[in-house]
Amino acid sequence: MTLFCGQFKKYKLSPRRIKNICINSGGVLGAKLSNFKGIFDILKHMGVPARDVIKVLDYYPEFALQNRENLLWKKWKIIRKESGRDDIYLRNFMKRHPDIMIKSLASLEAKVNYVARILNRTLKYERAFPLLLHFNYNDVIRPRGDLLRAKHGPRGFDLRQAFGHSDQKFCKFYDIDP
Repeated sequence: MTLFCGQFKKYKLSPRRIKNICINSGGVLGAKLSNFKGIFDILKHMGVPARDVIKVLDYYPEFALQNRENLLWKKWKIIRKESGRDDIYLRNFMKRHPDIMIKSLASLEAKVNYVARILNRTLKYERAFPLLLHFNYNDVIRPRGDLLRAKHGPRGFDLRQAFGHSDQKFCKFYDIDP
């Protein structure tokens, strides 16, 4: 506990922020100190300053647990490799969409593999990537992808249009009976 207090002081977290992180993170005080410290270290290496990490923790306190077994670095590497985007884009992506980084590594890998292998799409050229990682694999990506692949072929539809709308708009746009 004392070590965590040292980290909280190092990053100048207010008592309100500390309380928010401890109550809503899902167990940051039960985790290793290196997991919490690693979030700041890895994101600093990626160009995200500590003040922005603190802002992310304000909105998503569960983000404090994202560095177990270097999960944050693994997710970052997958997105960087598959998207072909530069580090500045990825830094801004991380700051704007930390909710995507909170999703599990298995979920991220499943989405990437499905779009790349099953839908035969090169993610570097897809405008919807990496934002399509926000959508649920089992409820949106896989069912809609399978349906459209059977109807239009793997490349006969736009991913943004297919995944980015409500079920009603999706069915109406692709003329599918709900």
